[in-house]
Amino acid sequence: MGIKVGVVGLGAVGRNHAKILKSLGAEVAAYDVRVDAARQVSSELELEYCSSLDALLRRVDAVYVCTPPFTHREVIERACEEGKHIFCEKPLCVTVEEAESIVGYVRKSGVLFMMGFVLRFFPVYSRVKELSEKIGRIINAWFFDVRPPYVRGVGGWRTKRRLNAGLFEQTVHEIDVIRWIVGEPVSVYCMGGRYAIMDFDYEDNMVYAMRTRENALVTLISSITARASSRDLGIVGSEGTILVRGSEVYFNESRVECGQWNPYEKEDEYFLKCVEKGEKPFVNEVDGYRAQVVNEASLKSLEEGREVVVEYKY
Repeated sequence: MGIKVGVVGLGAVGRNHAKILKSLGAEVAAYDVRVDAARQVSSELELEYCSSLDALLRRVDAVYVCTPPFTHREVIERACEEGKHIFCEKPLCVTVEEAESIVGYVRKSGVLFMMGFVLRFFPVYSRVKELSEKIGRIINAWFFDVRPPYVRGVGGWRTKRRLNAGLFEQTVHEIDVIRWIVGEPVSVYCMGGRYAIMDFDYEDNMVYAMRTRENALVTLISSITARASSRDLGIVGSEGTILVRGSEVYFNESRVECGQWNPYEKEDEYFLKCVEKGEKPFVNEVDGYRAQVVNEASLKSLEEGREVVVEYKY
């Protein structure tokens, strides 16, 4: 495609994006504050190694922000100043205040911005989105984000809410899917706590009860202390029901087929096409910001023990 992309952050996620971008024909440069790791990965993947963020920004058309959440605002601000289009891995940042600043940077600079909410590109969720148009008014929905604990010793920044935004680093995916398919949350009541992972300073299990703008009821159950994984969901509409059990999708109890593709490749291909055509991505900085607002309202509900209204500036 002739687009030159810079990947900032060469952990597992950044490496995966770099591989895919190269396979799609993009020229890829890379930078990471961990110099030795950056040199090694750049050599292995045949990337152009850059010794600083500024050096990378001088060489590219677009930037992938694949660093820990607490660093996102700084990288995004610099990219905006240099007029570089941006793909940002989830979550957008750590706080709503930071998110508001980022929306401001992006709008002022006029760059294209895409959030890495990859579930929108998974075959299962794409099929659920299509089917949701056939079930009438959505009345009730439930989502599970249940998984085993993080591997100890990996990503020390994951132990502190001020560095990774807490459990939201994972539940942000489900919050985005809820917004995309069910509707915009306007209130939330949350319960949760730290039950098993005592070396983290945030909740490891939470239950969210939300009400959307269209008055649908939504429940989200999230855990990082399970011994198995589940992303099952159900959506009850006035004219039909959708269920997801593992990788299988059911419409009114009949199993329906889903497409087969690599969602990460589809996501990166879409971003490159947006940059090439100058088109605003359908999942962007506002989606990142709004998910952040829902999370902050959830934490306020948890702290105060009451339902909290979700209010959006953007």
